[in-house]
Amino acid sequence: MYARYDAMIDEALNGNKKCAGFTMTTAQLLCTNAQELFKSESIILELSPPINICSDVHGQFTDLLKILRQGELPPASKWLFLGDYVDRGPQSVEIMCLLLALKLRYPNHIFLLRGNHETEEISSMFGFLDECQRKMSKAIWSLFIEVFDLLPIAAIVGNKYFCIHGGISSQLTDASQLTLIKRPLKIPKSGMLTDLLWSDPDPSVSHFGESERGNMCVYGASAVRKFLSMNNLKMIVRGHQVINSGYDFPFPEKTVVTLYSAPNHSKGIEGAFMKISRNNTYSFSLLPHETRRYATSLLSSLSTQRTINEITEQHDDYQSSNFSSNSSTYLSSNISLNASSNSQYNSSRLSSKTNQSLNPPLNTNNRVPTGNISKSYSIGSSLKLGIKPSSSQASLALASSSVRNGLDSSLSAKARATPRRNYKRSRSGNFKLTSMDRGIYGGGLSSLLLQTLDD
Repeated sequence: MYARYDAMIDEALNGNKKCAGFTMTTAQLLCTNAQELFKSESIILELSPPINICSDVHGQFTDLLKILRQGELPPASKWLFLGDYVDRGPQSVEIMCLLLALKLRYPNHIFLLRGNHETEEISSMFGFLDECQRKMSKAIWSLFIEVFDLLPIAAIVGNKYFCIHGGISSQLTDASQLTLIKRPLKIPKSGMLTDLLWSDPDPSVSHFGESERGNMCVYGASAVRKFLSMNNLKMIVRGHQVINSGYDFPFPEKTVVTLYSAPNHSKGIEGAFMKISRNNTYSFSLLPHETRRYATSLLSSLSTQRTINEITEQHDDYQSSNFSSNSSTYLSSNISLNASSNSQYNSSRLSSKTNQSLNPPLNTNNRVPTGNISKSYSIGSSLKLGIKPSSSQASLALASSSVRNGLDSSLSAKARATPRRNYKRSRSGNFKLTSMDRGIYGGGLSSLLLQTLDD
């Protein structure tokens, strides 16, 4: 059977990324076998470092592949995933099939926790059901739901890090309480389990408060300190929230870290995963927001290269978690753009607007450079970059702005060329991206499509 899993994994990693080689038959096999494996695991895992911790990937399959390669594939590395594998992105089925294949092939190197989207109700509302029906069948979606109902809820890494999708609950004082919960498990509308998958840290409250999300809680620094002290732990590692810079410490004492691993889920989002070393210290590995050449014929002359060095920090020496757009303290990205004068953006394909000055909605501190540039830009809570070529070239803008909970990501340019079909004319006569071309799709890489938008 291992040989079969190896073949599935190899096809997913090296084959056609649009389908990853998974069929309805293989999905059924993976779900059936994975159920037995998850039944044998505790609802709260106890894991030893070194290990990589990855949060929300939301159907961004090509980004998952990048994450796995950047942190090393199993069995070279161990991985803990904090949930929210499905919905929103276009390849939730492929993500689930690959993760289940990896889990079955390397059961001691891949660990999957449950997120708030791994439920029947949420996954039927936010895209996973529709994707399963379109690619396979509703019966396959039902099999995935059976797998979700068996997933562990939490993990403790190195007797130090409490890992969970959302956070803590006022009803959870001792982490060992979770061992009393029986699976398969349906998540109720409210209560402790709902809090564990849905709750958020909130610096404005001391202990617990009501969440704007609904029947779940928010928790403050005092509540976290009490929980960690009661359980002899040092930090809560969680996901669930969009973080512009990939990770964030919501409290000054850094007792909680929020990870968000899907780059470009919203404009300018930098994904990140956490690395726990053998000596139980941590660092973060960032995944850059990149451009994807959907409009290949129009963008052949635009070459974008970005190198982002992994940033590593010991939590004891970490000085600040304020990722401002003007900060260059934590991360710099070398971006080399070359807009060639012999590009295909000629006058026959562009409207008269192409030579007008471009005014993308950027922060006023971020100037738009002209011509060929090679410059280092700081990356904080957002990456903002613009390029205004000479008059013989198209006016392009690559602009990424911080949107904490938005779902769209797009790059705009004042050009009339519209090489893809997924456009919708707005009432003002301008072209807008349809959902198929929003940046949360296509593996989390921004759609570099020419479109006309009102600035």
